[in-house]
Amino acid sequence: MSSKDRAAHSPITPEQSDSLSLGRIEIGDEVIAEIAARAAAKVEGVFVVGSSFRLSEILSGKESSRKGVSVRTDETTGHVDVDVDINVAYGTVIYDAAHKLQLLIKEEVEALTGSLFVDKVNVRIKRVVVQEEEEPSPVSPDKAFPEERR
Repeated sequence: MSSKDRAAHSPITPEQSDSLSLGRIEIGDEVIAEIAARAAAKVEGVFVVGSSFRLSEILSGKESSRKGVSVRTDETTGHVDVDVDINVAYGTVIYDAAHKLQLLIKEEVEALTGSLFVDKVNVRIKRVVVQEEEEPSPVSPDKAFPEERR
């Protein structure tokens, strides 16, 4: 799907845009999804499903950094609904993390787009991720206890 085929949404009506005589400003769904995915990265213990944030993928136009986030925008009102699929780290209070994520996505999408309004942020928890414990590094017996100073 080319960028011309993707949905793009204007935060103001065509009539308002014409009255400004500067042209239209359209914000694509992929931009809103990227903002939401990056907001999720700020919440401790939360990982967007399929998110990688590799610079090479972003520059090449691959969408893996936005996978797990979908956006629906009402073109006439500029109101947005965001769906985000996440994994959470074991030990994270799931409700608290999901609620913090909802607030952060709403805040950042509205602030960074300037005029879109987020009505809903639906969070679906897909998995609990258990991080493997690091193996303790072996300590040689002579380094286990510091030598006494004479």
